Amino acid sequence: MVYNTYMAMKNKIDSLIKRLGITPYRFAKDTGISMNNIYLLKNDPSQFPSARVFDLILERYKDKGIAVNDIVEWIPTGAIASKKD
Repeated sequence: MVYNTYMAMKNKIDSLIKRLGITPYRFAKDTGISMNNIYLLKNDPSQFPSARVFDLILERYKDKGIAVNDIVEWIPTGAIASKKD
């Protein structure tokens, strides 16, 4: 499940997949996350992963040192306001 969020957060799934050097298909197979959810997250950083998605990613890639900050990034409110101007 994926949530659209208006908080000052963005997901970094696209960069995580690139960093791991794998395809979205391999990422889905490795984690058990559906391809639909992978592509929703990969193509739209405003989509926020569910707790289950966090757990699946962190459990699968714990040996690679993947942490929460590799999955999402906090964006200061001022940065969002300045992008709209």
